[in-house]
Amino acid sequence: MRPKKDKNDVFFQVPRESFKTSMGNIELPILYYDVNLLIAFYFIEQKRARNILRNTDLETLGFYNGKSLVALALFEYKDTTVGIYNEVGLAIGVKEKEKKVFFPTLQLFKLLLKTNSQNIPIGFYILHLPVTTKKANVAGREIWGYPKFITEIPLKFDLQNSYFNGSVKDPDNKKSIFEIDGKLKKGISIPAFDLITYTYFENQLIRTIIDVSGNFNFSFNSSFRLKNVESKHPMAETIKALGIENQDSYAVMFSTNWQSRLNKGNIILESKVYRHPIKVIKSKSKAKIKR
Repeated sequence: MRPKKDKNDVFFQVPRESFKTSMGNIELPILYYDVNLLIAFYFIEQKRARNILRNTDLETLGFYNGKSLVALALFEYKDTTVGIYNEVGLAIGVKEKEKKVFFPTLQLFKLLLKTNSQNIPIGFYILHLPVTTKKANVAGREIWGYPKFITEIPLKFDLQNSYFNGSVKDPDNKKSIFEIDGKLKKGISIPAFDLITYTYFENQLIRTIIDVSGNFNFSFNSSFRLKNVESKHPMAETIKALGIENQDSYAVMFSTNWQSRLNKGNIILESKVYRHPIKVIKSKSKAKIKR
C-alpha cells in the first residue's frame, strides 16, 4: 500500500464552502484523511436491476455477461472533517437514460486511469447508506439526498490475519440486516479510482463526484458472501430483491490508505417520474443544492 497523504498535501488543499444543515454548517468538500474500505461486487440479472430502477431517470448497465453490477462498500472512517464513523453503501451500476453507453467496462477503466470524471457517463445509484452518527446522517440526507439511516455497523479489518468481518444491524430490533466476512487474499494493486454517485433530492437527480487518492488490493479469489439477512428492514428486502443473499462476490477490493474529497453534487435534471423504489424517511430540511 502506498503511504497516505498528509493533511497538508495539495490533494486536500482545495477551496471549500459552507453548507447549512439542521445540525449546523458543513464545510464542502468533506475531507476523508484516513479510511479503511472494502468493496464487494456482485453480478445480478438485468431484470432485477430494471425492477429496482423503475420510476427513476436511470438505466442499468449491461456487462459482457448480460448482467448488471451491484457494489457493497463498507467504510471505516478513522479521521474526517465530520468526525469518526462507519458507513455501508449498497449501490447499482447505472447510466442516465438519455446517454448511450456501449462498453461499460471501458468506462470503468477510464475511472481507473483517472480520466476526467466529468465526462464519464456512468456511476452508482445509491440504494441504502446506513451510518453510525447523526451528523453523518443529516449531512448526507440534506446535502445530497443520500438514503441514510443511523444504526450499528460493526466492522473489523484484521490485516495481520488477512481477515475482514462486517455487518449492519436493524435499528429497530438489532436483528441482522446482513453479515459478511472472508479472507482478504492477495491480488493485484490498482490505483483507487474516483467514485460517481447518483441520488435524488426533492425530485432532483444529483450527480456527485468523489475525488479519491490511494490504492486497492483487487482480487477475484477473495470470496465474500452476504448472509444472515434476518430482519425485514427495507435494506434487507432490497438485498433479497437484488438476489445477492447467500451469493458469493464476483470480485473484492480493499484499501487501508483510501482518502477522498466528497464534493457538492450537481443537479442533472428535475425529475417527473421519480419515486424511490425503497422506503426512505424524508429529511425535513428545505436546503437546496446550488449549481
